[in-house]
Amino acid sequence: MLKNELNYILRSSASVFTLKELLLVFGEDKPEFLKRRLNYHVKTGALYSPRRGLYAKDKDYDPLELAGKLYTPSYISFESVLAGEGIIFQRYSGIYLASYLSRKLTIAGREIQYRKLSEKILYNPSGIDSKQGYSVAQKERAFLDMLYLNKEYHFDNILGLDLEKVRELAELYQDLKLEKRLKTIFVKNGRHSGAHNR
Repeated sequence: MLKNELNYILRSSASVFTLKELLLVFGEDKPEFLKRRLNYHVKTGALYSPRRGLYAKDKDYDPLELAGKLYTPSYISFESVLAGEGIIFQRYSGIYLASYLSRKLTIAGREIQYRKLSEKILYNPSGIDSKQGYSVAQKERAFLDMLYLNKEYHFDNILGLDLEKVRELAELYQDLKLEKRLKTIFVKNGRHSGAHNR
């Protein structure tokens, strides 16, 4: 007997659910039955489906949670973090994530872009924080992710970065070009490794 999936969803602190995670709760042996019930709740307006295989309590779901659950493993990084932390000044309405694949899509008018990182980087939890239903890079990790994929990227303001943390996290990328570019950026901005300017 399946538990009441609607009560479970409405009482949960999460705002977005994948079919896969709901199957883990309600029994993986009846996927078609659960899918039919969820689609029934969508038709009656009790639930909202922003995309096939995704379910939300309503249209007021957390878009970062949706982006983080759509393709896993993944974490919010790049422009999404850098703009929010004032490392770059341009604002972006899209959501940018590090993942195991490269993909760009639009859901409910919002662009979501996944950029591929190698497994050795993607699976390393250093400099990544867990939020409700998704993970997000700290500013130093997002800075290095961007630099790793785009060596010529221009950062508007690196004064808020913890240099010691940048130096520690840079080791997980094992990339000599990245380290060279780091030195150039910090020298150009009058900052030296080992200093703590926040």
